[in-house]
Amino acid sequence: MARHLRRAGITPKRTRPYRPQTNGKIERFHRTLVDGWAFKKFYNFESARLAALPAWIHL
Repeated sequence: MARHLRRAGITPKRTRPYRPQTNGKIERFHRTLVDGWAFKKFYNFESARLAALPAWIHL
């Protein structure tokens, strides 16, 4: 995993467990995923939902 993160230029950061306040950015991103991508549109299959993810996060 660390090798993949380095290749992508991502620096992992640690936060305290069970404290979403200290991890606010990623918690907000997760909420945005749920509200905007995962359940806003009806998908017939989970594979269709997963196929829509890259376009939704602008990859």
